[in-house]
Amino acid sequence: MSVAVMTGTYAVLVLLTPVLGNAVATGLTAALLFVAARALERLTLAIPATVSFQSAFLLLVPGTVGLVALASFDASALASAPMIFLSLCIGTKVGALTADLAHITRTALRTRRRTPVVPSAGV
Repeated sequence: MSVAVMTGTYAVLVLLTPVLGNAVATGLTAALLFVAARALERLTLAIPATVSFQSAFLLLVPGTVGLVALASFDASALASAPMIFLSLCIGTKVGALTADLAHITRTALRTRRRTPVVPSAGV
């Protein structure tokens, strides 16, 4: 499972980075994968979201970006590490809010469909 999640994370990053830039692609990837992890969690109780998202998060963690930048002495990579970190935090939070909002909306719609509408006696 971890290998599949990391491969998917890498694939999404490779597709989005040339179009959106590294920081935005990281945040969007985090949001998409967090929503996917929550959806997978709700489909089956065997795979909690923390387990499936952890592999993606470890691949997205900017600490490794900062270490690579320090090791290569690349000033632009070092300067972009805080932006990637901020993007990752915002993307994860947006993904969590989106997944929760979708779940709340779906639950409310299900409840509304089950509740019979009783016509009121008109005055």
